[in-house]
Amino acid sequence: MPDRHALYDVTGTVPLDDAAAVAAAIDGILARAYGPAAFDRDVLHASFAFVARLYRGDEPGWLPCDMPYHDLRHAHDAALATARLLDGCRIDGCDVALESDRAVVAVLLALLHDTGFLRTSAEASRSGPELAEGHETRSAALAASYLRSTPLAVHADLAPLIMATRMA
Repeated sequence: MPDRHALYDVTGTVPLDDAAAVAAAIDGILARAYGPAAFDRDVLHASFAFVARLYRGDEPGWLPCDMPYHDLRHAHDAALATARLLDGCRIDGCDVALESDRAVVAVLLALLHDTGFLRTSAEASRSGPELAEGHETRSAALAASYLRSTPLAVHADLAPLIMATRMA
């Protein structure tokens, strides 16, 4: 039975504060959509572990997230929703259905879309809300840098798609 006090996704089945659970749910969605051998599952799971450490401030040079909404649960929720949208589009035969590598990149960009609110150690005197203006650019830069460190490096140039979340 789900913990009533934990924050779950809209289906009530995925605890959004658990990076491994969210990664496993997305892995299952992508495996059903593309086949279990069609994408780099290790990169998917490693990415969720990395982002969890980043938001907790456990990555060298980074401070814990101090944003009440743009937090790890929000990042997990966005990534899970993206995977579900991609799967729904593929099932419905959309003209824009993505191949498996780009689907993983789309999920990772959703996961990383608000990392621009996170502060580096050099920004300890600032708060996350102070970074609202320009956080999209910071998020895209971090996403590109992260993707370049993975086997998905060829897709790092897609990181500016995060800018689509910019409401200005």
